[in-house]
Amino acid sequence: MGRVCFYGCRGFRKKIVGLGDSSLHWEIAALAVETGIAPSVLLQEDPRMLWTMGRYIVARSQAQSGKRGRK
Repeated sequence: MGRVCFYGCRGFRKKIVGLGDSSLHWEIAALAVETGIAPSVLLQEDPRMLWTMGRYIVARSQAQSGKRGRK
């Protein structure tokens, strides 16, 4: 077994590949932060419920930004 090198075995940094903001992991993390619901609980939800929760957060954000712009 070789050793694991986080910065590369020869001093070169390895490129970290992100999941992107369209991945399910990213959506679960965002919903967990916004709602305070544990990610393990959100992983058990139906995909349609996760989509609905995400759309609600977007709609709420848009409504709040619209109210700020009218003052």
